[in-house]
Amino acid sequence: MTDHSTPWPNGIPCWADITVTDIDRSKQFYADVFGWEYGPSGPEFGGYTNAQVGGRTVAGMAPPMEGWEDQSAWVVYLATDDVAAAHEAVIAAGGKPIMEPMEVGPFGHMGLWLDPTGALFGGWQAKEHVGFAVTEVNGTVAWVDLMSADFEKAKEFYANAFGFTYEAMGEDYAMFRSPARPEEPGGGMGAAGEGTPGWNVCFWADDLEGTLAKIGDAGGQVLGDIVDFEFGRFAPVAGPDGEVFVIYNPNRAA
Repeated sequence: MTDHSTPWPNGIPCWADITVTDIDRSKQFYADVFGWEYGPSGPEFGGYTNAQVGGRTVAGMAPPMEGWEDQSAWVVYLATDDVAAAHEAVIAAGGKPIMEPMEVGPFGHMGLWLDPTGALFGGWQAKEHVGFAVTEVNGTVAWVDLMSADFEKAKEFYANAFGFTYEAMGEDYAMFRSPARPEEPGGGMGAAGEGTPGWNVCFWADDLEGTLAKIGDAGGQVLGDIVDFEFGRFAPVAGPDGEVFVIYNPNRAA
């Protein structure tokens, strides 16, 4: 378990949230699967709520934004020290603004963009809300990656906008590092192939099989078999709105 009480380094994935069509249904689904609890939610928050593990924030959930009612998907946010400067860098590198930089009360500042390959992502400049407050425990985000419709264009864009460097893991996948934290990877990037392009979120599960067994009863769907690989085991699943994510355990099968 790793606690985080200060802002994440610039360029590192620091938050993930989702808009859903039925927030009560989705809150129950993730509570059943991961044991999430939830912070305050109401008109003053625009219906937005923070999911919590052990009282510490791990992800966000909200009703859909106007015009995005059918867009239930996990969105990844990259930490930034200055969201206005990040916005300018994203536009200069070929990105498209979806939400201009804005202040979110005392919590921080955010922006939303499309990269040149069409993947939606955000930026978060922390104040009171640092993003992920805990990692490496059940129900927390364990890894994020971008599976892109144009792998080379995506690498070039994030290198120009955020200074990413890459460590190849085969021909069509790489781990990226931010200049603010060069000692370890911040996430991954690869070619989408036949999959749906976009940023993916992987959630830590202490018991992979047990967690997968809860998915169907909770209102989701297991989309594929467990894959055993160098860094652990994972399986793709979908939530009640069809949102795709990954269940991951770092321990390989014996």
